[in-house]
Amino acid sequence: FFITVTVRPAPLLTFPLTETVCSHVAANRTLTISNGVPGTTYEWAAPTNTGGMTGGTAGAPLSTGPITDVFSNLTGAPQTATYSVIPTSGAGCAGPASDVIITVNPYPATTDISGESNLCVGSTNNIYEVTNTVGSTYNWTIPGHLTETFNNNLYFIIVDATALGTNNIEVVETNSYGCIGETKLFPVTVSSFSVAETVSGPPVVCLGDAGVTYSVSDIAGSTYEKSDD
Repeated sequence: FFITVTVRPAPLLTFPLTETVCSHVAANRTLTISNGVPGTTYEWAAPTNTGGMTGGTAGAPLSTGPITDVFSNLTGAPQTATYSVIPTSGAGCAGPASDVIITVNPYPATTDISGESNLCVGSTNNIYEVTNTVGSTYNWTIPGHLTETFNNNLYFIIVDATALGTNNIEVVETNSYGCIGETKLFPVTVSSFSVAETVSGPPVVCLGDAGVTYSVSDIAGSTYEKSDD
């Protein structure tokens, strides 16, 4: 008698099995096979991440992909997530495990904006800045009550206070890897100059007089300094 043995092929993943993304942006690594085995599904464990990077999950059994994990890379340098992916044919034949490597470029660590939050209308050459990162560019947006006098996509901007108002200066950093950071906001209020007030009180006092009072009209939000000249 004869025994017929059917040998079914195991699926082989298609190379290359790499992708590069920015931190905080979802990967989209499609998984395909190179030898046309029908009904192939994929399974993978959570990835091995380098450099303290976080993110990445295991793929459910019978997954058809793609890998769409989001990673947080705050290290300042590219890191990798390595998945070991096993393809299995519709007939249940498992192919060899292959490494799928996602390179994750770092997220810009933009510092808070520093500068003066309260300006008088007409003030000039007011500087607002963040800490400079080599290779980064900075997209600044200013509100209508300020006027740019210097903006070259650098880590600082110079403005004049040209109108009354309150609104935010904004900056977005793009690092040398092309990754875009969060929008940083800094509120700036431009106010009018205080109007000189007439001081009320006796023009002449006698030596030894106590409790003599001098005053001006109270303006809401104003502070006052006295001078004994």
